[in-house]
Amino acid sequence: MNSAPSSRPPRNSSQSRAERPCKRSRQEHPSAGVLRRLTESEVASLQARLRNKLSQNDLETLGEGGLIVSGNTGGTPEQIEGVAHTLVLKRCAADDGLLLTWAASNQKLRTVLLEDNLLSFDCVTEIVKALASNRLGALQALCIRWNPIKAEGAAAIATALRTNTTLRSLDLVSSEVGTFGAMALGHSLKHNQYLTALDLDSNAIGPCGVQALPGALQQNRSLLTLRLNRNGLGPAGAEHVAELLRVNSTLTALHVCGNSFKEAGAATLAAALRSNCALSSLHLADNDIGDEGASSLAAGITGNRSLATLALARNKVGPAGASALADALRTGSLEELLDLNYNRVGHEGAAAIAVGLASRERRLEALQLRSNGVGDEGVEGLCSAVEKGRVAKLDLNNNGVKEDGARRLVAALGSCECCLRHLDVGWNGIGDEAAAGLAEVLSGGSKCLLGPSECFGDA
Repeated sequence: MNSAPSSRPPRNSSQSRAERPCKRSRQEHPSAGVLRRLTESEVASLQARLRNKLSQNDLETLGEGGLIVSGNTGGTPEQIEGVAHTLVLKRCAADDGLLLTWAASNQKLRTVLLEDNLLSFDCVTEIVKALASNRLGALQALCIRWNPIKAEGAAAIATALRTNTTLRSLDLVSSEVGTFGAMALGHSLKHNQYLTALDLDSNAIGPCGVQALPGALQQNRSLLTLRLNRNGLGPAGAEHVAELLRVNSTLTALHVCGNSFKEAGAATLAAALRSNCALSSLHLADNDIGDEGASSLAAGITGNRSLATLALARNKVGPAGASALADALRTGSLEELLDLNYNRVGHEGAAAIAVGLASRERRLEALQLRSNGVGDEGVEGLCSAVEKGRVAKLDLNNNGVKEDGARRLVAALGSCECCLRHLDVGWNGIGDEAAAGLAEVLSGGSKCLLGPSECFGDA
């Protein structure tokens, strides 16, 4: 088996396929629709998307009565009366509101996904009325992503959230919410103590759009996950995000990738992290923070006892920033993930991280160093951490690792303290013999990827 790279470059995109907006005119919606039950794979996909947004019991019941409608079905409520828990409408001409009207009176629905339907304002109004009056007594997850509801629709939903007591997850990705829509949603969180997950990715919110969040989240005690990726927040927006971290004590996951925070924004967030005792997951990919920003964050998480995941992919972090993060590894709380994919860590930074890991008493679940120019020299340092059982998943994809590095990995994997369960060395120059050695030593249930692969973490 030869894992030498082919002509196709490794994937390096800040947006997953599922996150990319799908723009479609109304005329492109299918005229003939399909009405059917959810397949097992579709149920599994829904469960994966909603894993951190619904209870385990609700996740397990998604498939018990799930229906998917794609295209203009012309279906009637009577035809789908048996649906118990889940309704998915995809690319429907939903303006007549027939299915939505039925959904608004269905007391069994727990999950409604209306993504990419070009919903009219009248349809949004129907949803809002149902939410405000709690007619959807079982509804816990509502997804309206890729529907141009604009600020008016977002404001209407915000009004409904003030009185709704059932909804736990609201997804408005790429819905053209804008600054004023985001401000309205932010203010509604002062009054809502039930919503646990809010996704506002790709809505052109801007720094003013997040201005209301600190005051709202100072009073809110229910929101656990907030996604604000790709919203043009900039350093000014980072100030508001940092303030909400200072005043809120319940938010556990914050995603603010692709917001051009730069070094100044990273420093602002770092100062807030020193006093925050709740946040466990911080995703800051694509923010151009560089070594200076990484160093500021490292200082901020040193001594922090709650942050377990730090994702800094595609941030131009070099050896100096990696070394600062290595120092934070010794005393900080990171236990789940340190993601430095697509940076400039090099062999010096990798060696520093290895020293930081090796000096810890606790294991790091996943270290991602994809496309960092680590090379055989950097692998030599990392093997010391592998031998001591300080990392369970290691991504070294596309790092110029050759035969010597692979042989050193084989030796490290044979250590009695090694706990590595997942090793990705695809897109390197490892030949057949070394590849076979890696596969053999990891044959006891662990996973070794020697060819092209996706990242195993979420930036």
